[in-house]
Amino acid sequence: DVDVDVDVDVDVDVDVNRIESKFGFADHVVLVLQYAELILGSGNLASPNRISCQYYKAQYDGITVSDTLKRLRKKGTTWRVHGDIDLISSRLRGLNESLQMIYCGRTCAEDDIVIGIATGKIPFVHPEYGKLVLNLYDIEKASRHVTSFLKILMLANASTKASFRSKTMSNQIANLTKNTGYYGCCFPHRGQHQGEVCYTGTDEEVMTKTLPFAKYMWNLPEKKLVKQFYMMGLPRIKHSIRFEVGTRFNARLIAHVNIVESPKNFDQIRLNMQKTGKQATTLKGKPIPKHRAIILHFHGGGFISMSAFAHENYTRLWAKQCKVPIVSVNYSLAPQHQFPKAVNEAFEAYKWCREVAGPIWGTEKIVLVGDSAGGNLVASVAVRCLQEKFPLPFALMPVYPALDLRRVFSPSMLLTLNDKMIPYLFLQACLSAYLGSTNIEELHRAAGNPLASPYTASDDIISQFPRCHFVAASLDPLLDNTIRFCDRMNKLCPSGTVSMSIVPQMIHGFLSLNWPIVGVKEVLKLIKECGEYLDALIEEKEIVPGNRLNQ
Repeated sequence: DVDVDVDVDVDVDVDVNRIESKFGFADHVVLVLQYAELILGSGNLASPNRISCQYYKAQYDGITVSDTLKRLRKKGTTWRVHGDIDLISSRLRGLNESLQMIYCGRTCAEDDIVIGIATGKIPFVHPEYGKLVLNLYDIEKASRHVTSFLKILMLANASTKASFRSKTMSNQIANLTKNTGYYGCCFPHRGQHQGEVCYTGTDEEVMTKTLPFAKYMWNLPEKKLVKQFYMMGLPRIKHSIRFEVGTRFNARLIAHVNIVESPKNFDQIRLNMQKTGKQATTLKGKPIPKHRAIILHFHGGGFISMSAFAHENYTRLWAKQCKVPIVSVNYSLAPQHQFPKAVNEAFEAYKWCREVAGPIWGTEKIVLVGDSAGGNLVASVAVRCLQEKFPLPFALMPVYPALDLRRVFSPSMLLTLNDKMIPYLFLQACLSAYLGSTNIEELHRAAGNPLASPYTASDDIISQFPRCHFVAASLDPLLDNTIRFCDRMNKLCPSGTVSMSIVPQMIHGFLSLNWPIVGVKEVLKLIKECGEYLDALIEEKEIVPGNRLNQ
C-alpha cells in the first residue's frame, strides 16, 4: 500500500573462515554479527561464542528491519518508515565498516584486554588500576534520567532543524516556535525519532549538513535566549574572565579565590619579576596571592564545537571545590582549523601556565584535565612535552577521552550504532573534519601521529607519563580507548602512576548533562566526585571513587 524505494547498499564481502585462520579474530566477528542480529531483528543467529559482558550489548529502540518492513504494509506511516530506513542504513554502514576493519586487520589484537572483557574472559574492571563508581547514586534512576534527557535532546534536534536552515532571525523564531509545539506537544514520539534521524545521511550529507547543524546545536549555550537559561544553572563564582595571550591562545580564568590582577597582564608582571628579582605584584604594586596549584582545562565538543564557557557548568564547581584557579582554553576548532592547530594551542597554554602564571601564583603544580576531545589534548600535551623534553605536567585527568583517532575496531565502538550523542557516521565525520581528510587510508595515516592519537605513542613515551587518573563511562563508545591506554600505562609505568574510575550507566559527555530543570540530577554528584579526584591529584593522595560522598 505504501510505495517506498528502499535502497540500502551494504556490501559485506567477508570470509569469516579466512579471518579466523589468518588473523584469529573470531570473537571480533561474533561481536559485529550479534549487533547485526539486533538490527535485522532475526533473532536466529547461532554462535558458539556468545558475548557475555553486559557493557558491550546494544539496546535498540525497536527500530529493526523486520519492524520497518511491517510498517511498510501500513498506511500513514511514511514519516516513520523513511526515518527507520535512514537509521538502519546508517547502522548497517557502521557494521559493514566494522567488518571491513577486521578483514583488513585494522583492529585490536585477538588477545587484547577489551576483547577479553567483551567475551567474559577478563573482569570488566581491572583490579590493579580500575574501580567502578558505586553507591554514589541509584543506577536505575540515573539510567531513566539519562533516557529522559536524550528524549528531550532529540526533540530539541527536531525542533531546531528547520529554524537552523532559516536565513533571517524572524523565520528562525517562527520555525522554532512552530516545531516546538508540533514535536514537543502534539507528536513527541515523532520528534524524538526525527531528532535521531538528523545525524544520518551519506558521507557528503553528514559533512556538509550534519556537522554544521551539530555545531549550531552544541553551541546553543552561547546563543542569547539559551544562554540565559543555561546561566540559571551556573553556580555563583568570583571570577569568570575571558583573556588572550597575544596570538598564542585565548582562554577563560575561572576562580573562586582572590585574583587581584587580570591574566592578560601576566606577561608584563613576569617581566617585572625577572628584572627586579622580587615576588609578583600587580601593575599597581599590590602583592599577588599564592595558590597551591593551577588546573588547565580543555573542553570537549568533537574538535568542532563548544567553548570554555559552555563547560562552566562543571568548571565553576571545580573552582569552588578545589579552591584553585582554572584556566580553560578556547582552542581553535575544525574544520576551519585542522590538526595540529588545537594541539599547538593547548601546548602553548601549558607553557604559559608553566613559565608565566605558575611563577606569579607561586606554584609548579599544573594539573591538566579535559573531556572527550579535551581529554585527547591533555594526553597530547604530555606526549609533546616528552618529545620536546619540556617539563611534564604535575598530573593528568582525561575524562571519557578520545585517545585513538584511527579507524580501528574495538567492541565499544559498536555502541555508536545506537548512540544518540555520538552516532557512528557523525563521530567519523568529526574526526575527518579534525584530521583534514575523508579518505580512510589518509585518515588512518594522519591519526597514526602520536599527537593526534596518544595511544600510538612509543612505549618509551608512555612509560614516562606523569600520574594519571582516567574517568570513563560504561556506555561510552570511547570506553575501550581508555581501558587500553590504562592497561598499557599499568604495564609500562611505575606502580601507582595510573588509575581509572568507570561510571556505570552513564553516556559520553555526561559532565555536560546537569542543565537546569531538564538535566540529569545525578551528574551533579559526578561533577563533585571528579572534583575530589582533582583535589587528590593536587595533594598526591590515593583516589577512592565515591569514598567521601558516600560517608
